[in-house]
Amino acid sequence: ATDTSAGELQWLFLRLAKEPRIQEKIQKEINDRIGSNPPVYKDRAQLPFTVACLLETLRIRPIAPLGLPHNTSTDAKLGNLVIPKDTGILYNVYGANHDPKIWNDPEEFRPERFLDLATGKLRQDLGPLLTFGMGPRTCPGEKLAHVDMFYILVRLMQRLSCSAPGKPSDVNMDGGGSSLFLLPSKQNIVLTRRN
Repeated sequence: ATDTSAGELQWLFLRLAKEPRIQEKIQKEINDRIGSNPPVYKDRAQLPFTVACLLETLRIRPIAPLGLPHNTSTDAKLGNLVIPKDTGILYNVYGANHDPKIWNDPEEFRPERFLDLATGKLRQDLGPLLTFGMGPRTCPGEKLAHVDMFYILVRLMQRLSCSAPGKPSDVNMDGGGSSLFLLPSKQNIVLTRRN
């Protein structure tokens, strides 16, 4: 789970360099709610925008866009299609996370989609976020990933700001890597210690 979590954080830090207003909003929320105190997991409730940014990153740039392969344990039927036992199955995580029937403006990075507009808290009626899989065999590292990414993001945002070395619009949000993993292309960002 550490490689995939690191990849998701790379995507998020590129986004923060590309869209400084998002970073400013995260840092303000952290400053106002927990200050410089080290975060604990229960602080997630006090930092809904920060958590929403993590969730939106997981939605818009899933590291494993086709999930991980599974095999059918028995013959199965899906509509008129017969799927024999031991058939390899991949599911389109990227497609589901970008389905306009589920997500309005799916190609837009909008953390607010995870927030209740009336209360500012995290929504409880979210669409299916399939980044960690589906069914009884979801990723065993999901909880660890949520804890690690939250802690790392908050701790870094308390101490550092990130920016593009040139214009923010020059940050490339297209993926690279292999056909199995959706990784950001290699590029530089500037980390500056906050006062």
